[in-house]
Amino acid sequence: MRRTPALLRRVFWALPVVISLALLTSAMPASAHHGGAHRLQMVSVTCHTLMDPGNDEEPYLKLNGDRFWQHQDCSPGMRIDLNGLSRDFWADADLELMEDDFGPDDEILWARVGPDANAGLQSRTRYEWTGYTYVAWFTMEWYVTG
Repeated sequence: MRRTPALLRRVFWALPVVISLALLTSAMPASAHHGGAHRLQMVSVTCHTLMDPGNDEEPYLKLNGDRFWQHQDCSPGMRIDLNGLSRDFWADADLELMEDDFGPDDEILWARVGPDANAGLQSRTRYEWTGYTYVAWFTMEWYVTG
């Protein structure tokens, strides 16, 4: 009876592992394949109208759940310049503008950032229905490079 060389035996036993890994990586969601480092560059946050009952708007920003900027007070028409405020992230990320409250904080705006890299200035505005018209509440502006 002929013996299989040691190298051939190792390849034979490693083959199922290699195939399993290939199948697992090909089954990853598309966003996992969209890779690369990106830089979020915040431009501004604008408070258009006070909506908090106590007239005490305290906006803050989160990227993937981590708070990275906050402002103590925001009055109607106030544009807060955030040039120079940047954060690096991988693939894509959740950008949230929140409003600090005594109870649970309010999510004002949300955007998925990353795939829009190098697409220029991006913005989101939150509008509230007052009963007869929509009123702008907050706007955030940013761009992503990478």
